[in-house]
Amino acid sequence: MTTEVLELLCNSMKLERDRGVGELQRVLPTTQETVDTDIEVRVRLAAGEVVGVLCNKLGVVVYQESKEYVLRLIQSNLERQIADDDDGSKYEQIETERLMEKLAGPSQRRNSAEATQIFHDTAGWKNLETSLKCLQAMIEGSGADFQPFVEDELLELIFTTLTHTNRFVRETGYYVCSSLVGCGNMEQDAEGRDSISVVNPIYTYGHEFSKHLATGLADNWSQVRLAASVAARRFLTSLPDDRAREVFYPELLPRMCLN
Repeated sequence: MTTEVLELLCNSMKLERDRGVGELQRVLPTTQETVDTDIEVRVRLAAGEVVGVLCNKLGVVVYQESKEYVLRLIQSNLERQIADDDDGSKYEQIETERLMEKLAGPSQRRNSAEATQIFHDTAGWKNLETSLKCLQAMIEGSGADFQPFVEDELLELIFTTLTHTNRFVRETGYYVCSSLVGCGNMEQDAEGRDSISVVNPIYTYGHEFSKHLATGLADNWSQVRLAASVAARRFLTSLPDDRAREVFYPELLPRMCLN
């Protein structure tokens, strides 16, 4: 089915290409659920990028159709447990143990407990990190049209990732925040409505964003601080004038200077 859709999309006749777009929209939900949980991280990342491009080309309807699945995937992986029947987790842990054996000298081999600890401390948490990147791609692709979907449930989920034990998850969470505040930094949405309005997430949730950004700017890990710095810069530049920015300076400016 995937090959047939690609052939239609690449056909020289417009009528066939239009058919291909229709077929793609029909098979997308099922295909996305398969590739977003693929054992190979590069496949999951590529799948997220494709969905982001589709949001850009076809509109926010792609997010509406995928929203429930992607958010459920993020939620279900927030607390990672390596189950015996989880082939993806076992595969990642085996690869980590092999890497540690190569890094250790011949007289000092890492035991399984050490490898497991390193696995938890450094590896991305199953599909969580890549699912967040998929969400970020959809936000970026949808642009200002994503604003109505910035709601309490979504923000609660994202803000939870900002305090996660895994630093890669926290880092990705701050990049998602950067995309969220950025979707309000556009003069007009696709329907010509002024994006600087009450639906702008920066105005509605500005103080919550500021609080979490300040926490990220003081994180122990430099990669997390960098992601929080990017988000803080985008947050402040998304505000319309200096007067609006000054409200958040006491919380953000000292930590931004230190970074």
